[in-house]
Amino acid sequence: MTLSRVQRHFTWGKNPALLTSQKSITTFNTMNRDTADTQTIDAYDTHVDRYDNLARLLPDRDAMNRFLAALPAGGTILDFGCGTGAYAGLMQSLGFAVTAIDASAEMVRRAQSSYGVTALQRHFDQLAMADIFDGIWANFSLLHAKKTDFPGHLQAVHTALRDRGFLHIAMKTGRGTFRDKLGRFYALYSRADLARLLDQAGFDIIDETTGCDAGMAGITEPWIAILARRR
Repeated sequence: MTLSRVQRHFTWGKNPALLTSQKSITTFNTMNRDTADTQTIDAYDTHVDRYDNLARLLPDRDAMNRFLAALPAGGTILDFGCGTGAYAGLMQSLGFAVTAIDASAEMVRRAQSSYGVTALQRHFDQLAMADIFDGIWANFSLLHAKKTDFPGHLQAVHTALRDRGFLHIAMKTGRGTFRDKLGRFYALYSRADLARLLDQAGFDIIDETTGCDAGMAGITEPWIAILARRR
């Protein structure tokens, strides 16, 4: 199979070979540190049907519409933690060029088979691209990253975006870290902490929405969705 331009710019495996070009750059580590939490990945592999039953309802469609409205027609999008691919599939059907990644093999398979999405099994720390995407959709995905890794992920996202590109990021709000009853790891942030980290990574907040909903674990929790633009 011939790899697309986007696929070639992800590092992969225990001995990754990053292919370089004018559009490719390693932003914070040339090696795959494999920082993804295995318990979290196992939970998503196990509960793929349960997840998809919620995702296919598109509960964050309003946020998606605001995100897409900021992008050029037919623009390039990275779904950064795509789950089963419901949003990536819809964005693709609306004419956008979408690439999706997820650390869960079962999620990637479902995204490919059910939604026809170009999905790759990758971890957050394998993003090593520059000036590729008009928008990056990180919808309740980066909340699974360790707090020590989160700033680096934001910097990698900033580098992967084109000038004045847009990031949608949705996170649960609060303090500290925890595991839910399914075994998934979560890192919580206040609105002020997220604003500070986004600013440090080179983003300006354009819009934000807050709410409180129950997810796959059935617990009602507060969240924030932010639309930010790369400076």
